[in-house]
Amino acid sequence: MSKRYSLIFLWVFVCLSGVSAQTDSLAVFMPYIGLSAQLPGGDMAERFGTNGELTLGGRFKTKNNWLLGVSYNYIFGNRIKHEDALFSNLKTVDGNIIDNTGSFGFLSVYESGFFVAAELGKIFPFQKEEINSGIFFSLSPGYLLHRIKITVEGNNIPALNGDYRKGYDRLTGGYGLQERLGYFHLDSYSNIANYAISLEVLEARTHPMRKINFDTMQPDAVENRLDILFGITLEWMLPVRRGKPRKYYIN
Repeated sequence: MSKRYSLIFLWVFVCLSGVSAQTDSLAVFMPYIGLSAQLPGGDMAERFGTNGELTLGGRFKTKNNWLLGVSYNYIFGNRIKHEDALFSNLKTVDGNIIDNTGSFGFLSVYESGFFVAAELGKIFPFQKEEINSGIFFSLSPGYLLHRIKITVEGNNIPALNGDYRKGYDRLTGGYGLQERLGYFHLDSYSNIANYAISLEVLEARTHPMRKINFDTMQPDAVENRLDILFGITLEWMLPVRRGKPRKYYIN
């Protein structure tokens, strides 16, 4: 291993290990960004495959190690199940869709959605020297919304322009609860080595928000849905610390 890579590895190890002793419990606000990999369950698994999630949020940690926060979680993915049947009413016998020029139209479908939530959690330190770090558990009630995002190349398929596209997007929403269990690391001095890694489960009771689907000319078969997302999340936090007063000595 070259000297350069050895130094990089040493720097990462020091940052993540939190070498400084944390003897004082901190009360601090922390904006953060997170990235998740998720696997759907329940009724959501009938529509989507694995997906990712990008989180932007902020939380306040009290001196008693309670966590209070809010977050916006953007859900994205490119695995849509039963995609071939989605536009069955628009396809020719050979499976193509004709655009307004008489040529084959091209389109793409994606998973898109969000979960916006409040958070209440608690950190349980391993030892007094690391009072701001440890195992944490949190509950996040919020609202889940997801759909099939449809993009048409050139917007030249009349049956999928404007509001017509809504007849195929399977827009779905409802209230849910996310539970998280993981490790939370807050360094008393460093603004770099602050992170959390956790396992999470989101369960939401959702309902179709379109009265009818144009491909089947019927409402969704499942009216009262249970949508579940299992995930693993890595977050990086940036504490907003109060400046320490400077001491001046005069002879």
